[in-house]
Parts: sequence; structure tokens; C-alpha cells
Amino acid sequence: MSEQGEPLSEREIEILSLVATGAANKEIALRLSISPNTVKVHLRRIFIKIGVASRTEATLYAIRSGIVPREAALLGEPPELEAEESPSESTAATVISPPTKKPLIQDWRWRVTAALVLLLVAAGSLAAFFLRPAPVLPPPATPAAPLAASPQRWAALNNLATARKGMAAVSSENAFYLIGGVTPSGISQSTLRFLPLANRWEELTPKPTPTTDIQAAILGEKIYVPGGQLPNGAVSNVLEVFDPRRNQWEQHAPLPQALSQYALAAFEGRLYLFGGWTGKEYSAEVYQYDPSQDVWERRQPLKSPRALSAAVTGRDRIYLMGGYDGQQALNENLSFFPTRGQSGETVWEERAPLPKPRYAMGAAMLADLIFLVGGVSKPDAGKENPAAALPLLEYVPPSDQWLTLDTPLQEVGSQPAVVTFSNYLHIFGGEGKNGASAGHQTYQAIYTIGIPIIKDQ
Repeated sequence: MSEQGEPLSEREIEILSLVATGAANKEIALRLSISPNTVKVHLRRIFIKIGVASRTEATLYAIRSGIVPREAALLGEPPELEAEESPSESTAATVISPPTKKPLIQDWRWRVTAALVLLLVAAGSLAAFFLRPAPVLPPPATPAAPLAASPQRWAALNNLATARKGMAAVSSENAFYLIGGVTPSGISQSTLRFLPLANRWEELTPKPTPTTDIQAAILGEKIYVPGGQLPNGAVSNVLEVFDPRRNQWEQHAPLPQALSQYALAAFEGRLYLFGGWTGKEYSAEVYQYDPSQDVWERRQPLKSPRALSAAVTGRDRIYLMGGYDGQQALNENLSFFPTRGQSGETVWEERAPLPKPRYAMGAAMLADLIFLVGGVSKPDAGKENPAAALPLLEYVPPSDQWLTLDTPLQEVGSQPAVVTFSNYLHIFGGEGKNGASAGHQTYQAIYTIGIPIIKDQ
């Protein structure tokens, strides 16, 4: 059983940092691929270990301890907290410290000081809301000064060391991983890790096979990267798996056929790969990979071949958006239900199409919203097609609606890498009319205002 003063585990620090930035339990569960109940269990242990009884106190602890920078923290309870069962209210008996140990904020002097600080924060937040919010910098603890800022929610950070596109990208354990892709030196086998809280890049063990036109997905604590285009122009069927904790690569069962430019998503412990390019033609195949058996199997195929689509995992389905069929860009938005198909029912459903055909874009889900960044809409336009003109799109699954948001601050182009951290999208690289980019820019996708609640102990 956890005790006050016991050190936090790496997972607990990760959850506490998300709580401090205003994330609710459901959002934390989605980000970390765990259940909301598991989040609650972690929160109970965290509250006991650090001796607090509310999210506001936990946030203050995270700021003082350097777990999150002050400018990234959000004081106050999320509005949806009641529906999620706050550990500090419904399970107070498990999180309040024993009587012999003082809570973090107990005597009246601390209480008054904390109340004044929180009221000042609330006043500033309300003023910013009713007047005009200034651009908010992304959350690194020691960020480089933004190179530029827009009146919206974009900010440009220091560039990558090398321009690149077509790389795989995932977010895990408060870190981003960029793998492979094309650089000015050719197809890369690099494995890069970015620590946003420290604003630091690290080079890890290179991927054994240099590839581009790849995607990555996380199963358990490992990163799976199938197929891709090789330096000689051929297409690979290799499945390589990276273990970040051991900094090691290993090979698993190869794809049934060589593929690049596919879409990839993880759902309930399995990988799902959609379409792609075989080196000779576009594919309509859908493959499922079971890591426990190290086996690939075919699922119900797409109705037509395509490549360079975007796949994003939702609550009960995978969304497959856009793509290129060899002649034109597609605007299709399809739902794939992995749990169907056992009794012959279709696994595919059509949803509201994209406002404009698009392929080779980056995609990410944040707080149950799907964002599409960059890409190409007219394959015959080549370098004359300014991909930066394509706006950021937001898809709202419950209402099946698309929203057109801001145009990116810098040109994004085709095949960028997109990952999420806190309330931000991080966009790396891509290829536009001037070639591959080394850009790194962020977009504040979720904008929240916290109004603190002062409670008696």
C-alpha cells in the first residue's frame, strides 16, 4: 500500500504531469492507452504519496517539484470531473493522509495564501478570455524562444537538425519518437527521441533497416514499424520493433506482402494496417497483427485500393481518412470496427467525408477530437501545389462534423509527423513546394480556462 513521502513511479509522474496541465481522467486514459479506472487507481496512490486531497493541490505540488513548468499548469478542477469521480471526493478515505501527517495545505496561513494566488490566477484567466487571449507557448520546461507566433494558437520552435519527411512518429512516456524517413542524405535509419519537458533531442539505437513512407504504433511498451521503402527503391515486408526501455530493436513476423505508404493504428492490443503501395500497385488489403501469436491475418478489405491515408483510433473503431488511389485524392472518411466480422457483418461504415480530398497528411486524436495537418489535395500539381494553403481540419466524431481551423504558421506539406503532448499538437518536417522541411511547430488544439474551487479540509 502506498504511503505519504514514498517516491512517485515513472508512470505516476507522467499522470501527475497530465493532471497538472488540466487533462481529465478520460483524456489521460486515452493518451496513455489505459482505462479510466486505472487512471483513478494511479491518482489515489499519487494523492497519498504526495499528501494532497485535490487536483489543485496536486498541481501546486507538480509546479514546486519541477514536474511541470508554471506556464503549462492549469489550476482548478476540470469541468467534467464530477462525471469521472474525483479521487479527492468519492474516495476521500483512500487519499487523505493519516491524522499524524499534515496535508500539504493545512494551517490557515497557507490556506489564505493559496486562496489569494488562485483568485489572482482566476482573475487573469477570465480577463484573458473576455478581452483577447495572447498566444500561449507550448509546455517545455526550458523552451527555446518561439521563432514566430500567430494571432491564433500556432508557435514555431527550433527546427530539427535535419529536414525530413515520410518518417514514423509516436508519443509515449512523455517523449516523442521519430524513426526513419527521407533526409537530404537519403533514406534514414535514425531513431530520435524528443523530451518536451526538457526541450532535448536524443539519438537512440538506429533502426536496423533504413526505410521511409512508414508509420508506427505502440503495443504495450514497444514501438512497431512495419514495411516501408528501401534505399534501392524496393518495398520491404520486414516488421521491426523498438523497445525504448532497453534501447533495442528486434524483428518479428514479416508482413504477408511488402508494403509502404500504408495507414497504421493500434486497437485493443493489435495492429491494423490499411492499404499501401506494393512497389507495383496500390493495395486494398487490411491486415491484423497479433503480437501474442506473432501472426498477421487478412481482414475484410477496403472497397478500393489506396495509399497515404490517415488512420486514427477512436473509442470503438478506427477512422480511416483520405488517401490516394493512383489517380486522384480521396475525401472518404470510413469507420473500421475491428470487433465485427465474426458473423459476416460488415466492418466498414461511411462517415461525413472530408471537406476537400487530401492525402499524405499527418493525423492525431486529442480529447476525442481528430486533427488533420498538411497533406496534398491535387496530385498533378506537383511543386506548384502550395501544401501550406491546406488548413488544419478538426473532426468531431459524436456529431460527425468537420471544422476548418487555422492555416499552419509554417508550410507543412506532405508526410509530416504529428504527435500530441498535453493540449498541443507537435508537427515535424514534411515536404512542400520548396522541398523537405526541418520545421517544428505546435498548435494549441485544446484551450481550457480553469476556475479554482477553494474547499475546506
